[in-house]
Amino acid sequence: MNYNRYINILLILFAFAFPISIAAANIILGIMLVLWILEGDFKNKLSKIKENDIFIIFALIVFTLFISTLFSPEYNQGFQINNRIDNQFEFLKRFVWIGSFYIIYITSAQKNTAIKMVNSFLIAMFINELISYSIYFKIIDKKLLLTLKDMHLMHKLASSINPSPMNHSFYSLYLALTIILLLYKLLNSKNSIYLKIGMFFFTLSALTNLFINAGRTGQLAIILGLIVFFITYIKNKKALFLIIIITLIIPIIAYKMSPNFKRRVDTSLYTYKLIQKNNYCSSWGERVGMVKTSFDYLTANAKNFILGAGNGIAKREYLNFTKQHYPNIYKCIKHERTLHNQYLQLWIDGGIFALILMLYLLNALLKKNTQNFYLNSALVTIFAFSFISDVMIYYSKTLILFLFILIVIQYYKEGNYEKF
Repeated sequence: MNYNRYINILLILFAFAFPISIAAANIILGIMLVLWILEGDFKNKLSKIKENDIFIIFALIVFTLFISTLFSPEYNQGFQINNRIDNQFEFLKRFVWIGSFYIIYITSAQKNTAIKMVNSFLIAMFINELISYSIYFKIIDKKLLLTLKDMHLMHKLASSINPSPMNHSFYSLYLALTIILLLYKLLNSKNSIYLKIGMFFFTLSALTNLFINAGRTGQLAIILGLIVFFITYIKNKKALFLIIIITLIIPIIAYKMSPNFKRRVDTSLYTYKLIQKNNYCSSWGERVGMVKTSFDYLTANAKNFILGAGNGIAKREYLNFTKQHYPNIYKCIKHERTLHNQYLQLWIDGGIFALILMLYLLNALLKKNTQNFYLNSALVTIFAFSFISDVMIYYSKTLILFLFILIVIQYYKEGNYEKF
């Protein structure tokens, strides 16, 4: 039996499944893992793993969190405990399980599998867009939408006001990365003019879909991503200036045309006024409050700065500190599951070493692809910005996306010039 052939087919199916259904993606991953074990040749696979510097850095981040948990006096007072997890070791199992997808790819993928995975991912995102527009224009009525939610086939908050088939922050990140991948395809594809026209309209529809949804993370990230993309791609200064101006005009048009985007912007401005009055009980206010208190906790003494709080007791330690020193912020953030900031979360959970490793990983990704630097610089920029607003690698949906983007960036490294 040709196990490798079926593994590569499943990798392509996995890229299609994970943007639509994590449950389906987990089933495919389980089958892949069995075939990967049956395939054998572990000596060669171990050699490939050791040669992959990106995997080594990522594994060290997970190992740092493991050590921090191991040496914590308790294991059930961490930030992930309220997320249907009994202790922090169970949370770390998520990295191992989803990380197996990345291991399978780097050890068993054939040369062109990455290209097919990208195309499969984009097809899935096109389907997600159709679903999103169907919710927005009320083609899917309230009764059917409620049924889909009960069957766990639609996100519980999906509505015409927030037409996202998944968590709106996650969906906005998915859309932002989709737009960059489509732009790269448009610039490099050797396909027919008709397919390019189709991709162009796909790009416009994805951009529109991004701004009619409620995900501010992706909306801000795509503006930064587009600016970085064109700065690193275009050499003509006049053309570059014009494109950057057009990119900056996008949010202005969205503000005028999209009620959802306008509402989110107005809410953010109102939140800023509340923060000035020392009121942190709002979406952005909570994030600002947690950044402020996290920095103060981490710089309170050398132990906190170097070792963080300890992954097993991090939430308890952080909340006790906040309650004692910032009672007005504590009452607003005491029920939050995370710090909503990947950098600070890693620092508090795993110490300064976990943070440094993540920054090193992002830097390594920037240097990975010198021939197509504009592609990986835009992709890394979008993810690096998303880390400011939420703990993206702590959730299955966005951890898989992160590992998928690592695959894309590494495939288009110097010396590998094949186009999508």
